[in-house]
Amino acid sequence: MKLKFLGGARTVTGSCFYLSRGGIKIMVDCGMYQGPDADAVNRMAFDFNPSEIECLFLTHSHLDHIGLVPRLVKEGFKGNIITTSAAADIAELILHDSAHIQESDTERHNRKNLRPGEQPREPLYTSRDVDKVLPLIKRKQYNRIERLCEGIRYCFVDAGHILGSATLELWYQEASGEKKIVFSETETTRAWMNQLTNSLM
Repeated sequence: MKLKFLGGARTVTGSCFYLSRGGIKIMVDCGMYQGPDADAVNRMAFDFNPSEIECLFLTHSHLDHIGLVPRLVKEGFKGNIITTSAAADIAELILHDSAHIQESDTERHNRKNLRPGEQPREPLYTSRDVDKVLPLIKRKQYNRIERLCEGIRYCFVDAGHILGSATLELWYQEASGEKKIVFSETETTRAWMNQLTNSLM
């Protein structure tokens, strides 16, 4: 299993992890970056082809963990979005609110700041894009080990971060045997991840 940090590294926003094992490609979270030059960062091209992603796990529904999911779907993702039931309910509210802000800010910018000859700016995504996300969501319970595909299992464990938040435990088969990777929002784990990221730079 190969793991890439595509967001949330050396910062606390824009969480996004990309895992690949053979021909299987998985994501954990697809968050919106919130900080300096946020609009430009959130419009940067993905480091992968969204249409090739098998599934997306969402650990919880803060915007910095789910904020780019509508854009992911808009650009070709058609796989399952796997999360807890409460996280799914919150995600629907958060993403529609985010889309409304995107639409309002873009309309205001085009009305007040558009220079002659410039093309109008498009919102990062719209409410219609959010509507296309919702049918892809698969709701899962805590503490149930599920089979994702041959050689990969997963389980959500209550993280106690916000309603519906989960620590994701992922088991996968390697030549040397079964291994496990854990994605957690606890402060201890976040500190460890930052330390690991800094050591790899």
